Amino acid sequence: MERWYLPIRCHPKGRGDKHVERLVTHISQYIRLHQLYSLIPVIHVEKKPRGEFFLFIGIDSEQKNQIPVTLVPLAKLIGNPLSGTSAVEYHDIARMVSGPVTPYDYARRINYREQQTLPQDDPFDFFEEMPSQYEASSDEQITLSEDYNKLLYWLSAVGSGTWQIFKNVCKALDLDKTGNESRRILRRLRLLGHIEVSRDGTHWTICPPCLISTGIEPQQEYILAGQRSMQLLEEIEQIEDIKLKFTKQSKAQAPTSIHIQINAASNPDKLMREVGLHFPINYVGNVAQKLAEILPSLEEWRDSLTPVGRFLPALYEVERFSNGTFAHSESYKETGMYRLHPRDRNSQMSRTLFYHQSSDQWLQGDWYGLRFLALREEHTECKAIYDVKTRCLALPVSQRWPDLYERTLVLCSGRLANQRNEWLFFYEVPREIALKLAHQLTVTYEEVSNA
Repeated sequence: MERWYLPIRCHPKGRGDKHVERLVTHISQYIRLHQLYSLIPVIHVEKKPRGEFFLFIGIDSEQKNQIPVTLVPLAKLIGNPLSGTSAVEYHDIARMVSGPVTPYDYARRINYREQQTLPQDDPFDFFEEMPSQYEASSDEQITLSEDYNKLLYWLSAVGSGTWQIFKNVCKALDLDKTGNESRRILRRLRLLGHIEVSRDGTHWTICPPCLISTGIEPQQEYILAGQRSMQLLEEIEQIEDIKLKFTKQSKAQAPTSIHIQINAASNPDKLMREVGLHFPINYVGNVAQKLAEILPSLEEWRDSLTPVGRFLPALYEVERFSNGTFAHSESYKETGMYRLHPRDRNSQMSRTLFYHQSSDQWLQGDWYGLRFLALREEHTECKAIYDVKTRCLALPVSQRWPDLYERTLVLCSGRLANQRNEWLFFYEVPREIALKLAHQLTVTYEEVSNA
């Protein structure tokens, strides 16, 4: 297999250097979406581009002069490929081009301080972390929302990474000033359907871009979730009969919610056909409805949690969750939620886990889910109040549901819960979904009908 270069004549729009940056970004995203890293290892751009300039895409293939089928749409989009031209070798262009650009690395360019040691914390553990009580002003919320958008753009460009990298990026964007907020940011992005996290919390992966149906009429609305870029939004805005609606999340604590409004006479096929060539988008239907139908009972969910190894009591200080707080415990023989503090703080991290006595297993899961299990284990009444007229579901803050169930509520509207006093309010929740989830979680369900 040999490397050859495909010359493309480009016509800049605006400043040449800015146009080059946009082109390379677009190429990098295309390569990432189609997983073409082995086919396109490098790009070269003509030095000091002014007016028309040449961009050379390095291609590793055995058939010179023949543009691979997967690259034809990209080549036509960024410029005019020189058809009929013999394959260009590097020595032919060496004097006229700048240094190489590696698309894979280009998407990763962000300054953050590299962590030299392994993280000594659990991404699921919220116990030592108190949410900030500071209420940002309107101007500060605008800036904060933009920073969260930048975070999602960066995660979309990189595609996947470790928990430590996620923490570093949050700090670099000034979203985590204390070093404790990253866990909550990770959770909010999961609830919104933007990223998935490994069962042990050590790695994250961006979700593919997708349209989620909300069923709002007369204009059909779809939530845009997952991978996001400015180029994708620009492409969507250019399509006739389709509009983008931007809604700031509660307290601007997450990326802006983007809804795509499609005229009732149209359907998602038009958008997917026109945009999908460069930005493949999945139409996944009404995800909230689908999740509500397949989510298990609370007991079945508990049994699906990840088991972890046993612990030697002598190595830990043990606390058990009871009556809404943690208190010292001499043992862990009873089923419940436990906080384990290693006596040697230099060797291990603190953990919050759930001990199931019948199976004699320690289980790992999202913190709020484990707390909910503990509440039900001690027969605490958990409540849910549904307003039939406003389609709003209210849950006590102290009884937050496990992540998967809360995600179902969030994906009804694409908006995170709004907290007022000691209650969380979820919007646009269909009655049948509220009823179904309350039943699965053995929650006391009540309906009201406020004007």
